[in-house]
Amino acid sequence: MNTSSRTAPPFTQGLLSAFWILLLIVFFSLRLDTSERTYFQIDDQVVVWLVDDAVMNNNWQPDWYRPVRQSDYEKYLAVKNVDADLPHDHHYNFSAHILLSAAIIKPLRVIGIATPTIVLLHHIALVWDTLSLLFLILAARQLGGHSLALCSAIIYTVFPLAVQGSHYARPDAFLTAMGSAMLWLSLQKNTWIRWRWLLGNGLVLGLAIGGKASQLMLGIFPALASVAVLLNPTQRNAKTLATITLDGLVVLAWITTVLALMFFIGDMTARDFFLSVQSVQLYYQNPKPPDTLEHYSYSAQLLKTLHYFYATLGWPLLSAFCAGIALLLRDRKFTPLILLAAPPLFFLLYFSSLPAFFDRSYCPLAAGIVLLAAMGITSTINLIPNLPARYFFIVITTLLACWKPAVIQYHLQTDHLREYHNRDKLAFQKQLKQDWSNKTGMDYWFKNIDTKELFSQTLPEKPEKNPRIYIAEDMNDWNSRDYLKKLRDNGFVEITRFDGDFAGMPTNSLITVHEAARFVYFIRADEMPGESQ
Repeated sequence: MNTSSRTAPPFTQGLLSAFWILLLIVFFSLRLDTSERTYFQIDDQVVVWLVDDAVMNNNWQPDWYRPVRQSDYEKYLAVKNVDADLPHDHHYNFSAHILLSAAIIKPLRVIGIATPTIVLLHHIALVWDTLSLLFLILAARQLGGHSLALCSAIIYTVFPLAVQGSHYARPDAFLTAMGSAMLWLSLQKNTWIRWRWLLGNGLVLGLAIGGKASQLMLGIFPALASVAVLLNPTQRNAKTLATITLDGLVVLAWITTVLALMFFIGDMTARDFFLSVQSVQLYYQNPKPPDTLEHYSYSAQLLKTLHYFYATLGWPLLSAFCAGIALLLRDRKFTPLILLAAPPLFFLLYFSSLPAFFDRSYCPLAAGIVLLAAMGITSTINLIPNLPARYFFIVITTLLACWKPAVIQYHLQTDHLREYHNRDKLAFQKQLKQDWSNKTGMDYWFKNIDTKELFSQTLPEKPEKNPRIYIAEDMNDWNSRDYLKKLRDNGFVEITRFDGDFAGMPTNSLITVHEAARFVYFIRADEMPGESQ
C-alpha cells in the first residue's frame, strides 16, 4: 500500500518533517569524522598516499607499490613490512576510487583548503553514503510510498556496514553508493528513456568495477531486471531476447569506456589492472588470519556469514527481512522480489565459496537488505487506516527493531571512532596495574603483544627490568586461540580478561579494525607474587 504524507493533517506533516530533520541530524552525526585516523591501516594509508601524490605532484598513477612520499613509505615499510602485507602484483586496487577522490580534492587545494587529506577522504565517504541514502529513499518511495521510505531511512541510519564505511578512506562507502544506484536504476528500467537507463547502468558499473573488480557482480542487477521483464506477461512483448542482448552490449560498451578512461588517466594498461585483479583473487584464496577459518568448509563459511548478520542486525531486523521476502512472494511481486532478494543470495553463495570472510564485501547490498527489512516492518502497520497512527507505529516499531545496530553505534561512537582506546578498558587496566603493584611492592608495566608476534606465534621476550603484565588480543579466530594456548603452555599465567564490546561476534571489521573481541592479561610464572624475581 502506497502512502503519502500529502494526505496527512498539517500537524502530522509538521511532526513528520521534524522527525526527518532529526533523523538526518543523527545520520550525519554518526558518520561525520574529522579525525586523522587511518582505520584500515595499510588500505587507508595507501589511498591517502596516492591521492596526495595525484593532487600535489600531478602523478595520477594509482600504483600501490609506488611510494608516494619516499620517506613516509620507507618508514611505514620498516614498521609494517608492506611487501609482506600485500600480495605480489597487487598494484592497482581501488583505482577508480583513488582517481575520483583526487579529482574532488584537487580543486579544494587550488582554492586554499588545507584540511588533511584523510579528513577530506572521510568527508567524501560521507557524501557517498548520503547518495546511498538518497537512492534508497527514491527506491523505497517507488515500491511502498512514504511509509517505506521513512522506515528504510531509519534502518539505514544505524546500519553497521554503512556507518563504518563512512569512516574509512577505503572505497566501502563509494561501493555502497554504486550498489544503491544499481538497485534504483534497475527498478526504474521500465520508466526511463532507454538510452538513459543503459547509460546509467554502464557508468555506475564501470565506476564500481574500477573501484574494486569484484563489483562486476553488481551486473546481476541489470541482468535480473531483464529477466523480470521476460517473466512479466504484460511487458514480455516489449522486450525480446534480441533487444535484451543488445541492451547488454550497450551497457558493456559503457563499462569499457569508463575503464578505458580510468586506464588513460591513471597511466596504466588493462593488463596491469587485470594482473592486480588476479593477485587479489589469489589472496582471497590464501588469506591470512584472522579473516579465515582454520579448516575451511563451505557450510562453515556460510554459517559464519549468517552469524555476522545476526550479531550486527539482530533477530528483529532479520525476521523483518524474511517477512519482506514472504510478503513479495504472497503478493506475486516478482520484479522487486528478484531485484531485492536474488543479489544477497548470489553474493552469499559466492563469497561463502572463498576461505576468507570480509564483511565489507556485502556493502553494495545494503540498500536491498534494508528495503526488504523495511517491507517486513511496514506490511502490517500499513493496514492501519489512520495516517498519523500509522506513521507513529512505523517509527516506534522500526526504532525497536533497530536495537542491535543502535547498540553497536553507541559503542562505536563513544569509544572506537572518536577516540583511540576504549575508556572502560583503560580504567580496567589502571586498576589491574595498581592491584598487582600492591601485591608485590613492584611497579608492573604493561606490554602489548603485537600482531606480528600473534601471527608468527612468537613468544614475547622477558624484560630486563620491571615485571610486565602482558596484554594478548583475542580476535575470536583460530590463530588467537592457538596463541593463547601457547602462552599458557610456556610459562605465562592468565590472571584476568576484559571482554570488548563486540566479544560475541564472529571475526569481522568491528573486531579487526576497532576493538579485539577480548583482551587476556598474563604474567610470567616466574614473576608471580611469592616467586623469586
